[in-house]
Order: sequence, then structure tokens, then C-alpha cells
Amino acid sequence: MAEIRRIKEMELLANLKVSRGFASLISEPTGPVETIFSREISIAEAIKGFIGEVEYSVDAAVHRLNSGELFECLLDARYRGIEVRLLTDWSKYQQNEFLILDQSIILTGSYNWTLASETQNFENIVVLRGTDSVKSFCSEFEALWENEKLPPQ
Repeated sequence: MAEIRRIKEMELLANLKVSRGFASLISEPTGPVETIFSREISIAEAIKGFIGEVEYSVDAAVHRLNSGELFECLLDARYRGIEVRLLTDWSKYQQNEFLILDQSIILTGSYNWTLASETQNFENIVVLRGTDSVKSFCSEFEALWENEKLPPQ
């Protein structure tokens, strides 16, 4: 099964444009809403591709982050001069899983930024562009960033 996954990833990656060393899914959007499933491609590779195309900002709200490659990707963005803000909390309260790119693209879904999500689970992300949902996610991130109070009980 792992070998089949690698072959499918290679086929999909071969069809993607490469920019700044990452596979890029931003360059060829298929519409305002896209879905990416881990059965088809490494979600970490897809996220790295999106972050590799960012021009000015990355805002991430994730429950857990123990993926070294995704952490390094965020550091890479920071070294390129991109503003990177990361909200993470291993408690039971912060369960968000979303990424805002240049305040115009949202990645959200079941994918946790963990090794287990990448190697042991079937996961997904949904890509939102140019929708009212983008504004909602931006507002939610700002509220979380500014105010770290616990949610209402």
C-alpha cells in the first residue's frame, strides 16, 4: 500500500509546477473550493507547496505541531521575510486546524500537523479562495491571536 501511495504522489507531483523548491498547488487553482486527500498526495507536501508561494503572510491555528518538515517550512517562510504567526495549544481547548495564506487562501480540514496525520491516518484539507469564508477565518484568527481566553463553557 505504501508503494502505491508513493507512486500516486510522484504522478501527482509530476503534474504540479515547482516554485522555490516546493510543489505548487497555488499556480493552478481549479476553483474557489478544492479538496486534497491524503490517499492522493502527501498533505504535508501540499501545505509546503502553498507556503512556498506565499508573498507576505502565513497565519496558522493548529492543535498540535510535531512535524519537523512543516515547522521548517514555516521557518523557511520567516527567513524569506514572510510574517508568520502560529497559534498552537496541546490542550483540549484549541482544536482549530486552519492556515491563512496572504489573507486570501484558507487551508482547513482534518489534517493535524503531526507525524501521525502524515503517516498513519486518512486526512484531508479543503482549500478556500475568494469566498466570504476567507474573511471569517481571518476574523477568527485575529480574535484568537488577540485574546487567549478559554471558550465559553
